[in-house]
Amino acid sequence: MALNPPKVAMNYGPKTVKAGSLRLSDVQAIGTTDYVEMIPGSGAPSGGYGRDSGATLVYVRTDAPTAAHAVYYSVDGGTTWRPRGGLLYASTAASTAITGATETETIFDTNYSLPANSCAAGSTYRIRGQGIHTATTGAETHTIAVKFGSVTLLLKANVNPANNDVFDFEALVTIRTVGASGTLVSVVSQATGASGTAAAAVVNTASSTIDTTAAIVIGAYIDRQATATDADSARLDMLVVEMAG
Repeated sequence: MALNPPKVAMNYGPKTVKAGSLRLSDVQAIGTTDYVEMIPGSGAPSGGYGRDSGATLVYVRTDAPTAAHAVYYSVDGGTTWRPRGGLLYASTAASTAITGATETETIFDTNYSLPANSCAAGSTYRIRGQGIHTATTGAETHTIAVKFGSVTLLLKANVNPANNDVFDFEALVTIRTVGASGTLVSVVSQATGASGTAAAAVVNTASSTIDTTAAIVIGAYIDRQATATDADSARLDMLVVEMAG
C-alpha cells in the first residue's frame, strides 16, 4: 500500500527562497514558530540568524565538515549554536618539535579550540593523544600536562625519558554546568615510558570551574627544565577530540 505524499503548505516555496533553507514544518503545514529548520552554510554558525525563539535549527556545513564539525544545532532560534556528537578534531600530522630548556609550560601546536558557548550541561568530550621524546640527554625532569581550557586534567612531573620514550593519554571530560563559572569533572588514563612497557595510571579531576562562554583550548603541554638542551626534543604525534554527547 502506497504512503500518502507529504502535504506541502501554500507558503512553502516563498519561505524556502527567503530563508535559503528547508523549513520542515512548512512541508506539513504545522505551526509558525514551533518548527525545525535545516540550514546549509559555510563555516561554523555564530548567531544572528533571527529565527523565531521557538525554532529548532539544524545547521550543516558545506565547506569543510572534516575540518572541525559538520552538524550544529540551536534551540533558541539561532542565538547559541552547539556541535552535535562526533569527531571534532583529528591531527593529520605531528606537531612541531619543542626543543631546548624553556623552563616555561608550552603547548604543542597540534591543539583544538572548542568554540565559545559550545557546551551544554552533560556535554562529554573524549580526548586522546600520544607524543614521543625523539632525542634526550638523560638528565631531564620534564613536566607533561593535558588541559581543557583553564583546567589541568593531567600533570605528570619529573619525566626523565630515554630516546623514543612515549607519553600517552586518554581523557573523558563531562560538563556539569555552563556559564562563566561552569563546572566539569574528568578522568584521565596516562602512561609514560618505553613503547610496549609504559605503565598506565589513572587520574581524576574533582569538580572544577570552567568558563564555557569563552573559547576552550584543548591540548598537551610540556615544561622543559633547565637540564634540557637543544639536543633534547619532543613532539605530539596524535591528538583526537571527540564529542560523546
